[in-house]
Amino acid sequence: MNILKKIFLVFFLFVSASLYSFTQPNKDAALNQVLDEYFNLLKSGDFESVTNFIYPKLFDYYPEHLYFHLYTELAVDTGISFTVTEISLKDKNDFIKIGSTKYDVIYYDCEYNITLKGLVLEDEDDLYYVDKLDVLFELYKRKYGETNTFLDKETKSIKVIESRKMLAIKDASKPFWKLMEYNKRTKMIIDIFVPTEVYSLMNKI
Repeated sequence: MNILKKIFLVFFLFVSASLYSFTQPNKDAALNQVLDEYFNLLKSGDFESVTNFIYPKLFDYYPEHLYFHLYTELAVDTGISFTVTEISLKDKNDFIKIGSTKYDVIYYDCEYNITLKGLVLEDEDDLYYVDKLDVLFELYKRKYGETNTFLDKETKSIKVIESRKMLAIKDASKPFWKLMEYNKRTKMIIDIFVPTEVYSLMNKI
């Protein structure tokens, strides 16, 4: 085979492979759409609608009204308000298919902006003066880490970045992918009914 034929063959294989890769349907398309809608609801604060995306079997073990606390636990009392300002998808595993059901593990970062309601500046010369925002900042810094917690004195707010993990499930009985946040409050429940292969994947990191 002369050099021109070799070049043509290499070029043909490269173009064919490129066309194949770009014309293949995105296997994540349906899940990505669900994630976009789910994350938008989190950012809008519509936690009631969020539950429509949750795998219903979870509510056999975990009351639906308590599920709100998975998102509102940052507001440790009524004097604290928070908003979800940014969500960054970090990674998704390859699908695991067991029988007719697909599973996927989702990792993402959730950024919150936290403020104190009705914060009144006190007299810093007061011997007993305590900056409530500083106290709150120290509490969140211990919980989420120094590199994930930021204090903005100018706006009198705190930014927290929390790493989260959830399980996506698609089975024949559901019209679209369903989700379950996977953390210390839900993991013991989820581990009960997911297959061993999924359990191993969920807990490998």
